[in-house]
Amino acid sequence: MITKQIKYNLHYLLLVALLLLMTVLSAQATTLSQSVEQALLSNPQLQALTYNQRAIEYDLKQAKGGYLPSINLLLGYGYGQFSEDDSGSFNSDPDDNDWKSRSNATIRLVQKVYDGGETGNQVSIREAQLSSADHWTKATAQAVALDTITAHLNVFQQQELISLAKKNLQIHRNIYRSLAEREQAGAGNIADVTQAQARLARAESTLYLSQADLSRTIAKYTQVAGSPPVKLTYAADPRTLPEDLTTVLQRLEKHNPELLAVTAEMAEAGSRLALARVNYKPKIDLELSSRYTDHMDGNESWQNSNAAMINLSWNLYNGGQDKAGIGAALLRKNQSRSKRAAKLAELTEEAATAWAEYASLQRQKAAYFDAVEFSRKTFEAYLKQFTYSQRSLLDVLSAENEYFQSAVQLIRVDINATLTVYHLLALSGNIQPSYNTDAVPDYYYELTQALPMTGAN
Repeated sequence: MITKQIKYNLHYLLLVALLLLMTVLSAQATTLSQSVEQALLSNPQLQALTYNQRAIEYDLKQAKGGYLPSINLLLGYGYGQFSEDDSGSFNSDPDDNDWKSRSNATIRLVQKVYDGGETGNQVSIREAQLSSADHWTKATAQAVALDTITAHLNVFQQQELISLAKKNLQIHRNIYRSLAEREQAGAGNIADVTQAQARLARAESTLYLSQADLSRTIAKYTQVAGSPPVKLTYAADPRTLPEDLTTVLQRLEKHNPELLAVTAEMAEAGSRLALARVNYKPKIDLELSSRYTDHMDGNESWQNSNAAMINLSWNLYNGGQDKAGIGAALLRKNQSRSKRAAKLAELTEEAATAWAEYASLQRQKAAYFDAVEFSRKTFEAYLKQFTYSQRSLLDVLSAENEYFQSAVQLIRVDINATLTVYHLLALSGNIQPSYNTDAVPDYYYELTQALPMTGAN
């Protein structure tokens, strides 16, 4: 009985500990860097590129094996008949029982002395392919990181917008409640009440729309990061952006993984052109061999032979195939050069556009700071004046709506500015979210706090 009670207590304590652990884990906030790490570990496309890169590493080892000698061993054992008669008489064939055992063994070593650069160019091709695969893997990782950062901040932004929408709804409820009380007391009119009801319904609709947008951003985060979001933290501007666009473009040309991948492809095309020209050159091999035979080719005894040879082979004509191959390789090299130029132009335009957008967002952010502050003061003043019949209800509601819209835009501009910085860092090949947890700016709390409604009473 005691043993059963102890087991029950242990199971109960274990269950409680497990529930507490799950509660603690669920309460932990997810930083931006944690979201990115989780996405990188679970992204199947990135895993596929990693496997491809590892496969090319083996291709490179295989190509380097061409520098080493090849050794082949041939062993044979069996039975055979042999007849040798110059007269061609009828009885010259061997007897059916005249079968004798025979055997042979040959070992041959072949070392390339000169292959016209074929092996070296094969190695160069594999090295360029490996470099390209490495850069494409990094480019994909950068893209996944940027998508995750965008999804993370969009979820956080939408949560803040819902808080704003709830605040907006509460303000409209307070205004409606106050007007309804005044109308019932005979101090107001039914038109103001119905107008407040209409604005209240619109505020409810705005909240429902924000909640639907949050569901969409959560679905996007789950798809990108591999799991649903859990208490996503705020992330501020990383403050690692260069001071001018020229520096951004310089870093882009040196470190952008997509551009480096295309550059590696151009190097591969150059090596393939050199490989095509190898066919015009001779090939020289050193061959060492040793052969042992026993009762082979009619010999009644064994034989042993050793040889050391220098062999030269040179194709003098093959129907113009080599010339055509060189022409095709040359055009593909030119194609890769044009492809790199096009990619550089594309990335340069993208960086310039993002830089201009960031500068615009910074100016918008300052303007919306002022707009929020001024519209808040206007709303408070209009609300107080409305109680003394110095302002219409439409003035009050319009002022509140202007405050709400300015607050929404301020949050959006702040998040978009941060995303633009990460976009520029990704173009520079240096997107690295901070491991620290950034504090939410004070004005976020101020925006979501309830406005004073003393004037409505």
